[in-house]
This record gives sequence, C-alpha cells and structure tokens, in this order.
Amino acid sequence: MTDAERAKKVRITLPPGAVVNYSKLVEVNAPKGLELIARGLLAGKAAESIFEAVRQAGGTVEYI
Repeated sequence: MTDAERAKKVRITLPPGAVVNYSKLVEVNAPKGLELIARGLLAGKAAESIFEAVRQAGGTVEYI
C-alpha cells in the first residue's frame, strides 16, 4: 500500500508567486503563498497529475 492509499489527508503548499495550471481547466495563483489541506481519497492518475503540476510550480505535496 502506498502513502497515497494510506493517507486520509494531503497538504499542498505553494510558495509565494507560484502559479499552477492544470490542463487549462483550473489555475491557482498564490501571490502570497498558499497551504491547502484536502481530506478524502486523493489517489490515481488524475491526482498525481495535479500533484505533479504543484511540484513543477515549486510547491510540495505531503500525505498526512
């Protein structure tokens, strides 16, 4: 079982000035930084695509 499968929550942190664009459907701007805690099942290819976009923008994804 992976961390994603065990986790009940995920913490997504974006540094100041980060912009995350996911498939031109959702864009998140973080001019002063952002921390988001999402609850529920976040696993699979769609979630990993979003998490990869966060990482490319300089953010972090932590399973908690």
